Amino acid sequence: MSRPESPPLIEVEDLVVSYPAGRARRVQAVSGVSLAIASGETLGLVGESGCGKSTLARAILRLVRAEHGRVLLAGDDPLDERRLRRRVQMIFQDPVSSLNPARRVADIVAEGLEIWGTDAGGSGGRSEIVERVLHAVGLDPETFGARRPHELSGGQAQRVCLARALAIRPEMLVLDEPVSALDVSVQAQILNLLERLKAEFGLTMLFVSHDLSVVRAISDRVLVMYLGRVCEVAPVDELFRRARHPYTRALMASVPGKPFGVPPASRLIEGEPPSPIDPPSGCRFRTRCPRADQRCADVAPDAIAVGEGHLVACHHPVDPEESHDDRAR
Repeated sequence: MSRPESPPLIEVEDLVVSYPAGRARRVQAVSGVSLAIASGETLGLVGESGCGKSTLARAILRLVRAEHGRVLLAGDDPLDERRLRRRVQMIFQDPVSSLNPARRVADIVAEGLEIWGTDAGGSGGRSEIVERVLHAVGLDPETFGARRPHELSGGQAQRVCLARALAIRPEMLVLDEPVSALDVSVQAQILNLLERLKAEFGLTMLFVSHDLSVVRAISDRVLVMYLGRVCEVAPVDELFRRARHPYTRALMASVPGKPFGVPPASRLIEGEPPSPIDPPSGCRFRTRCPRADQRCADVAPDAIAVGEGHLVACHHPVDPEESHDDRAR
């Protein structure tokens, strides 16, 4: 599902990931997800907590094992995990806890170079590469190089994480809620930094977040997940202007201040999320969807094209004219 126009750097094919839940039962966190991310693109991955977006991000890097499906890197199945992680680096939600508290910033940034050698970082020796990437993320090497993680603010720690990832010149960053632990003003700084780094280093990005406003600011395309499955994917402007899946619109309606101009959430979503251990038959959103009927219970919807690059997995997608009328109310 969801193929960009230019050749993809990453392709995910029918990925399934589950976790044991006791008594021989399992939680299927990711249920047959397919996607493609073009070289140089930022794909935003959004959904409420527990929808499987972080598990999907980790499965792409093989930090969790998939039961089924595969991840292709530039068309090849990266059987060598070291090769995959050399080319694709991950940035985590809590920057301080992802840094070794016993090491100094300069040594933390040099970790990848110790493993892969300075050739991985481009021209120059190890200290020169460390200085270069610290400058790139907006940190003075002389000021910050000797500090330890506990001496950094959250924003500074996230910049160190970015420098550590960039030191080995990866092709792609997988960012799992990278700004959710930061103050709003710092969030904006990090998002602007990511845009600049993307251009400077020629990066491809998978940006995971529950915050629609952040996703809208950073993404080229957006993929929406619900209970382990893909609901909708579209170019960012198209999605926020003409969202077609009822769940996508319910997410937009839940944002305080109603910045996306959709009806109140109470008209778009009902009840509580079902258990991921025993998900509903057919469409997994049907138990909360006012548009659901028997077909939704009997048959899981396939993704259909509703516009250029716009796919929606729904038997009863919202009509564009209906969407326009909703905004006017």
